[in-house]
Amino acid sequence: MSDDSARDVVLSVARLTLAFRGLVALDDVSLEIRPGRVTGIVGPNGAGKSSLLNCINGFYRPRSGDITWQGQSIVRKAPHEIARLGIARTFQGVELIPELSVMDNVLVGLHTLMRAGVARCTVKSLRARREEDWAYARAEEVLGFLGISRFRGKQAGSLSYGDQKVVAIARALVAEPRLLLLDEPTSGMSQVEKSAMAEVITQLRRERGLTQVLIEHDVPMIRSLADDVVVLDFGCVLATGTPEEVFSRPDVIEAFVGRRALAGS
Repeated sequence: MSDDSARDVVLSVARLTLAFRGLVALDDVSLEIRPGRVTGIVGPNGAGKSSLLNCINGFYRPRSGDITWQGQSIVRKAPHEIARLGIARTFQGVELIPELSVMDNVLVGLHTLMRAGVARCTVKSLRARREEDWAYARAEEVLGFLGISRFRGKQAGSLSYGDQKVVAIARALVAEPRLLLLDEPTSGMSQVEKSAMAEVITQLRRERGLTQVLIEHDVPMIRSLADDVVVLDFGCVLATGTPEEVFSRPDVIEAFVGRRALAGS
């Protein structure tokens, strides 16, 4: 790799291996994420896609290999430390607190950045009040950007599944990440909701230049959204490249999508 191409990589996964009691989830996985791009991670169920994201944001500790973020190794860091470095994550489920309002759920995303301690918050010190004002202003800005300000006071659990997924993205965005990991953001959605989510992902790239890693089973969506695609199969990298390059490969067709799915996409 040349010096110029190395500088054009914000996150690098090098020879990552992860195993659970002898079951290998990731086997010598290497890939690179470039800034301002959407990278799709695809593969059949059990291929290791979510395990890869769990390693990147510190939920899993791999057996071997390294993960570097902007030139710094993060493979031994805790999730909250990685979040502070600018990597945010959503999950397959919405993982919201249904009894709390949308606003309160979004504010949870700022917990790693808050500095006022319990004592200051209890007595409402000047620092605590300033921090609270900043947090609410930041949350309002994100809700407005995503077009869901009208939900701010509603209980999160009262929203439709698709709207809850957008709230989950708002919670991830509120801390101003530089890399957003999206784990099946359209799972369980109707086609209308999927289209709306695709527009959110496009908007984040177009208007904010946000680097995104997207796990998705919807092949047409990956083809329309992703700049780069990584195919995992049995915990190994099967193929990398543009959507056109990857989805034209016979081994990818055989392992993941199938000829009928590709023909109809």
